[in-house]
Amino acid sequence: MAIAIYFFVIFLNLIFAFRNKQSKIVVILSLLAIIMFIGGAGPEYSFSNYSIDYLNYQIKYERVESIGITDNPQMGFTLLMKLGNLLNLDFFKFRLIVITVCLILLYKLVIKRYSYNSNFIILMYMLYPMIIDSEQLRNFIAMTIFLISIRFLEKKSFVNNVKFLIMILLATSFHTAFFLYVFLVFAHTKDRNRLAKVIAILTVVLTTITILNNNQMPFVGLLLNIVEDDKVSGYLTSRTNLGFLIPIVLHCSSIILVYWAKKILDRKNLTNQDNSKKNLELLDCSLSKKVKLANLVFWLNIIGITYFPLFIMNIHFYRLVRNFLILNFIIYSFASQSLRKGTLYRFIFNLSIVGILMLWLVMDLMITTSAERVLIPFFTENYFFN
Repeated sequence: MAIAIYFFVIFLNLIFAFRNKQSKIVVILSLLAIIMFIGGAGPEYSFSNYSIDYLNYQIKYERVESIGITDNPQMGFTLLMKLGNLLNLDFFKFRLIVITVCLILLYKLVIKRYSYNSNFIILMYMLYPMIIDSEQLRNFIAMTIFLISIRFLEKKSFVNNVKFLIMILLATSFHTAFFLYVFLVFAHTKDRNRLAKVIAILTVVLTTITILNNNQMPFVGLLLNIVEDDKVSGYLTSRTNLGFLIPIVLHCSSIILVYWAKKILDRKNLTNQDNSKKNLELLDCSLSKKVKLANLVFWLNIIGITYFPLFIMNIHFYRLVRNFLILNFIIYSFASQSLRKGTLYRFIFNLSIVGILMLWLVMDLMITTSAERVLIPFFTENYFFN
C-alpha cells in the first residue's frame, strides 16, 4: 500500500512540477503524505531491521528526566524532549508532532518563499531526501533551522550576519555538526576568485594532512575536549577507507548541476536586460532575484568542499552537504522554468536532475547503507500504510 501511495503522490506532483502554476490541493495532499511517510518510519520495523536511530531516540526520550540540560551540547533537543515529557506525549506522538512542525516551517518559510512551483520541490524531495530524513530526527530539526537562516545571507550586512550566526547556534543545539555552517557567512565575500583559491588550498592541505595523519583531522583532540559528547567524539575519531569518495562524488555532481542551472539563469538574465533597454515593461525584477539566490546557493555548495577532509574521518559528515539539497532543488526549479517548454535541452536538464538524485539514492541507501536497513522497511513496514 505504501509503495502505491508513494508513486501516486509522485505522479500527481510530476503532472504539475513543470508547469508555471502549482496545484495547492496536490501540495497539501503531498505534505500530509510526507508527514505520514516520515512519521510512520521506524516503530513497526521488524526486530532484525529495527531502526537504530529510532530506538536510540526513543530510549533517550524515555530517560530524558535523568539528563541535565547542560549534560551534552544538544541542549535544544534536550529541552524539546523535556517539553514532550511534560505534555505526557509518548515518543511516537512527540516525534510525529516535531516532524509535522518542521515540515510546515520548511514549506512556509523556505519552499514557498523561494519557489515558483512547490510541486517541483516536493517531487524532488520525495525521490530521495524524504527517505533518509525519516531516520535522522535531530538532523531534520537542525536542517529546518539552517534552511530558514539562509534568508539572512541574501543581503550582506552586519545585522544579517549576526542573525545567521544566531540561527546556526540554535541549529547546533540540536546537532553539534551544524556549528561548521558558521563558515558559510563567507559566501558574501566580494572577491569570489580569492575565496575559490582559499577553499581549494585549504581543502587540499587539510585533506593531505588528514590522510597522512592516519585519517585524523589535526587538532581533533582539542575539539574533543571542548565538545565532550560521546556521539560527536565517535564521529571525530572514526576512520573510513575509500568510502569518503562517495559523498565527494555526490557533492561534486550537485555543484556541477547547480552551476549549470546558474548559467542558464545568467543567460536568461542577460537577455532580459537587453530586452529591457528596448522596452522597460519587459524588465523582470524577479529574475534578477533568482540569479542572486542562485549565486548564493552555488557558493554555499563551493564552501561545502571544505568539509571533504571530514568525510575521510567519518562518512556521517556527508550530511553537511546533503542538507544543501532543498536549496539546490529551488535553483533547479528556477532554471527549468526559464527554459522553453518542449525543448530537448529542457528535457535533458530535468532528466539530469532526476539522474543525480537517483545517484544519491543508490549510493546512500543501497551502497553506503544496505537497502534492508532503511530503504525497504521505509516502504514495507510503515506504521500508517501497512
